[in-house]
Amino acid sequence: MRAALREYPSAVVETHGAINDYLVSKGYYHPEDISEQSQVNARATNAAITLSQQWSMKTPILSEQRRISM
Repeated sequence: MRAALREYPSAVVETHGAINDYLVSKGYYHPEDISEQSQVNARATNAAITLSQQWSMKTPILSEQRRISM
């Protein structure tokens, strides 16, 4: 158990590094360019909103709930 607990922080750091490297290589994360990262975040947000709206219009129950709540 102690060995596992000693190795855990190292595994977490390695996993974080791998995820970070992947996101940078795909252009999803720009740790040294805040302006570019803001643009990436805005595009991702707009895409999520658009997909949500398209999906809710195809789902009658959610479309009805949206009309009622507005």
